[in-house]
Amino acid sequence: MHAEHAELISALRAENERLTIKVAELSQLQTVIDAQDKVLAAAQRTMRDQGKVIDRLVTELRSYTEAAP
Repeated sequence: MHAEHAELISALRAENERLTIKVAELSQLQTVIDAQDKVLAAAQRTMRDQGKVIDRLVTELRSYTEAAP
């Protein structure tokens, strides 16, 4: 019975180590995902700002072309 317990404990330790490694890998992936989310949010803000500038320039261009003789 003692040998069976030792074998079970060994198997549990091996599984615990495997899961610990998986958790570390997932943590690293989550860090990458979080960084990508920040980059995406910044890119979306930039695109939104650029869209506003383009809209303003189109409006100005229309006003110039409508005012031209």
